[in-house]
Amino acid sequence: MTYLICNAHIDPVWLWRWDEGAGVALSTFRTAADLLDEDPDFIFCHNEALLYRWVEEYDPKLFSRIMAFVAAGRWEIIGGWFLQPDVNIPRGESLVRQVLTGRRFFRSRFGKDPETANNFDSFGHSRGLVQILRQCGYKNYIICRPGKLKYDFDSPDFIWRGYDGSEVIVHRSDENYNSVLGKVKVEITEWCGKNPGDSLFLWGVGDHGGGPSRKDLEGIAELIKEGREIKHATPKDYFDRLNVSGLPVVERGLNRTMEGCYTSQIRVKQRHRRLENDLVMTEIMGSQAALCGLAPYEKGQLDDAWEDLLFAEFHDSLPGSAIQPVEEDTLRTLDHGLDITNRLKVRYFFALCAGEGKVKPGTTPLLVYNPQPFTVKGPVECSFLLPAQLWEIQFSNPVVYCQGRRLPSQAVKEEGNFTMDWCKRVVFEAELPPSSMARFDVEFEVLPGRPLPVQPPQKENIVITTAKSRLVINAVTGLVDSYQVNGKDYLKEGAFSLDIFEDGFNSWSGPFQDTNEFAVPLGSFRLMSRERALAFSGIKGAPVEALHIMEDGEIRTTVEALMEYGDSKACIRYSVNKLNGFLEISLFIFFSETEKRLKLVVPTVFTGAEYLGQTVFGRERLDVCKGEYISQYWSAVSDGRNTVCILNDGVYGSDYANGAARLTLLRSAGYGASKFILGEPFHEPQYQPRMEQGERRYRFIIEAGSAQDLLGGADRRAAVLNMPPYALAYCPSGDGQKPAPLIEIDQENVSLSCFKRSEDDPDSYIVRVFESSGLGTGFTMKFPCLDLSHRDSLRPFEIKTYRAGKDGIRPAVMLEDS
Repeated sequence: MTYLICNAHIDPVWLWRWDEGAGVALSTFRTAADLLDEDPDFIFCHNEALLYRWVEEYDPKLFSRIMAFVAAGRWEIIGGWFLQPDVNIPRGESLVRQVLTGRRFFRSRFGKDPETANNFDSFGHSRGLVQILRQCGYKNYIICRPGKLKYDFDSPDFIWRGYDGSEVIVHRSDENYNSVLGKVKVEITEWCGKNPGDSLFLWGVGDHGGGPSRKDLEGIAELIKEGREIKHATPKDYFDRLNVSGLPVVERGLNRTMEGCYTSQIRVKQRHRRLENDLVMTEIMGSQAALCGLAPYEKGQLDDAWEDLLFAEFHDSLPGSAIQPVEEDTLRTLDHGLDITNRLKVRYFFALCAGEGKVKPGTTPLLVYNPQPFTVKGPVECSFLLPAQLWEIQFSNPVVYCQGRRLPSQAVKEEGNFTMDWCKRVVFEAELPPSSMARFDVEFEVLPGRPLPVQPPQKENIVITTAKSRLVINAVTGLVDSYQVNGKDYLKEGAFSLDIFEDGFNSWSGPFQDTNEFAVPLGSFRLMSRERALAFSGIKGAPVEALHIMEDGEIRTTVEALMEYGDSKACIRYSVNKLNGFLEISLFIFFSETEKRLKLVVPTVFTGAEYLGQTVFGRERLDVCKGEYISQYWSAVSDGRNTVCILNDGVYGSDYANGAARLTLLRSAGYGASKFILGEPFHEPQYQPRMEQGERRYRFIIEAGSAQDLLGGADRRAAVLNMPPYALAYCPSGDGQKPAPLIEIDQENVSLSCFKRSEDDPDSYIVRVFESSGLGTGFTMKFPCLDLSHRDSLRPFEIKTYRAGKDGIRPAVMLEDS
């Protein structure tokens, strides 16, 4: 029997903007409803809460018809997510919210909880998704990508096993997710001839909607009348009949496919990264403020910001395969979410300053909130203004104190360029207690002028030595020749080169797709001449070289290298932390090349090493094949004993060979561009924009040392980079009582996924944690603001959800049903 699953794949955005997508959803659903009226045997299936919301808002009569069809079993709610997102780039918590938001909508409107999830058109699927699906009640999953050539078996059905051992049944739809208008009869006939026995066949015009048509339904009726073993059905009908014994088992992510989407439209990916972390941080701050009676938890506003994030995760928006107006709309949507979180963070920040003492005469108080459930030790930066504008020619050097103890601190260039001793920016070494506000006080020593670093002799390598590390930067190349930690070399000569590779116009993929060779660059950025460097940098006064020391103090030494390639320019900043020896790389790329790919190369000294990376609720070895890989907040090269760990603030694609990790920074492909029926694009006689033209910024932390020391806590340190402490100069009132910390977790391989108010009970809160190293552990969570403590254990990569409140803490399910 062939089970005919009629759907209408509707991209809310892609080669069109969202308003057109809304119109397509309305017309497609209306057509489906009309055909259901005409054909009593027809069943229509559809998912994505966003589209139903549009129908509910813009055509309430149509929505009422759909509700009646669902109640009658004629219209099947499948999937049940908010939309069909990318499922490689979002963090695990973001994917949980995709399901939670969608399922709550469908349950409230239709009373339905689908058992089969589907992401027909997503460009690969992270292995961590399996556990999310199981914990959300799904048994089955339908996909189309990657296609059958990426598997070592022919069966379209298989068991997909997650990091934690949980499993779902996957159907890979080899006939794709849609059909050609008016051709379904022919397509089904051919399919049945090639696939005797039970099979699942997706049909309905898709991408820009359309769904079923009268002609296609008539063709199906003719086939049924001819005695073909086909029937209108739902995914449940197929999976209920499926014999799962003997199915192949897949124990990996369902990747790689359309690898260009790991990098395309990098600004969207970086802005998305920022909002998903801001949302989690704002929920933490809001939960603490509410539990301590200091401010209400603004769930409605947070829900709006979450929906901004979820919409931006659509599988043509976040991967970067849409047109330029959609890129701009997506950035605007993310900015709307960030505006909400920024306003709420400020409200909660001031509330959580309760109990802090008044300003001390002659000082400036700095308040710093740590959202992490563990103590954070490291540099904190904060901008502020002196109490009064000083008209003397002098420099008030800030020195930071904590409870009377002087801390290592360093004045750094303020963000403005107002030449008066007034605006200040300081970086200082802090120890911040878990989920708490910390107080620091700045005092000032008057100097005759701003301290400037001493430049090395011309054409002499720059060497930065600390108690733990030694960095050598080549005066001719501007690249790192050596990086030692505790006397051991970790990087080869020429590290952090910016290499240019040939790419293509295709938004989804390029020459790196399925390659079996380690691609050779076309060239690399080179150090500018002094004259070019001065013209580019805008430095006035005494001339400096293209490679120069930018700042030097108690906390860090920063070296700046100004480079160029073709019409493009770059500023690389190497910053060595004098206290822990770690190396920070900041990049400012001004790109003007077309159909090129830019990579940052990190060549380690290791041989026979593995390349690892963080994924959704897990980590895995990436270099199991050649080509471009996808990972999230960190990747690492490790030989089992020693490791170079690379933390990032919004880069996902990379490749690896011979000990060198090459992080993909950008690719200047076309917008929504692909070779198709009419041949290659860009033959029209007009200017054709490409992606990533202009300024792009990146930040990396390079850690080197023992694999045991670095890999276990990589998720925590990456979390601090991406969700840093919130620092603000503020003079508190001195009123109130200092709030107790929200949560403390004692094990470094237990990560906090969220702390939020529950969906239905304003007096209870949802806490979700997961094991991040693959080792399993016992752990303790303390909730000082609730005067609670909870001891539990996690299997490798296991996710657990709890419900916490003043009446205690107990296990809960991911969708908060109990």
